[in-house]
Amino acid sequence: MPTFFAEQFAMRDDIVLLVGRLLLAWISLHEGAFLLANYSASSAGMAKMGVPAFTLPLVIALQLTPEKTPEKTLDERFQNSNHYRRSKLDFGRF
Repeated sequence: MPTFFAEQFAMRDDIVLLVGRLLLAWISLHEGAFLLANYSASSAGMAKMGVPAFTLPLVIALQLTPEKTPEKTLDERFQNSNHYRRSKLDFGRF
């Protein structure tokens, strides 16, 4: 019984983390595509704020480059967390 609840929590956490990562990726891709589509307006806006023009391609490249994936899987991180250890202790009483 304890592993069932731990697996349910882990699966829910995995889904929430996946949705969060997809939303963050969407924000980054959307902003990068917007800067690329409106390059001259973006360059003028950056120049108005005193940012050098050569940084705009770097900003666009940074936003369109995928993030490095984590070394540990979500299950490994969950099992090493305090929440997992507490849940094992709590379920052990029943």
